[in-house]
Amino acid sequence: MPNGSDLTREEFETLERPLRRLDLAIDEFARQRSVKVIRNYHATPNRHLEWLDDGLARTILISPVFLQLSPTGYVRRPTTYVFNVVAHKDYTQAEWPVPIVPPTPPMRRKWWHATIIELEELPVDEREFTQLLENAYDAVRAIRDVQLKPA
Repeated sequence: MPNGSDLTREEFETLERPLRRLDLAIDEFARQRSVKVIRNYHATPNRHLEWLDDGLARTILISPVFLQLSPTGYVRRPTTYVFNVVAHKDYTQAEWPVPIVPPTPPMRRKWWHATIIELEELPVDEREFTQLLENAYDAVRAIRDVQLKPA
């Protein structure tokens, strides 16, 4: 159970290997755009690219998907790699666009989320991978505050 996940060390390393192979491309992409990179968030093999832009927190999450929900719980499925994009903003109760009755905790979140790319394997070619990152970056930067939905 590396890093507290429920994966075996071998499973974790197998799922992270394609991401590690592309870390230099991820780091260069992030450096050019002043974006923060987080590796293996929540003890699972993934890469997060995070930044603030136009008042919104924006994220590109690249991660393997190997479980799916069934009527009996989560079951293994063939692994794919997904690029998810997320934009969110936290509001104080006074900033919330409509009155909240009854009063709620002091912060509320509005967000937007989508899986925009799903691949059986991550590309080996760094230029191809960087183009996928660019597509995800453009998609999440296009999201505007008015598109956010309450979390």
